[in-house]
Amino acid sequence: MEKIVLCLSNDFGPDFDGGDVLPGLTYEFMGVERGMVRVVDELGEDYMYPAASFRILSEADSQLLERSLARLAALKPLPSRVSAAWACNPLPPTVLR
Repeated sequence: MEKIVLCLSNDFGPDFDGGDVLPGLTYEFMGVERGMVRVVDELGEDYMYPAASFRILSEADSQLLERSLARLAALKPLPSRVSAAWACNPLPPTVLR
């Protein structure tokens, strides 16, 4: 199973555009380099982001998230912004609010 991260914030300061990652959504995690995480963003491209803005999910967290999403998907359709993001991610993103 591949690792995923949960975006906690996309406010990276004036020198960094965080528009391609959204708080509350999950993304494919590629690794850690020099205090930054490499993440596959909404456009399907991998970029480095500040590690403090993401939480790396454990395998148990990931499995729980997948089961919860499956149950949620059976109950109601996902909001359009989540559905669009879903197509860009190998693991469906979710809004955790």
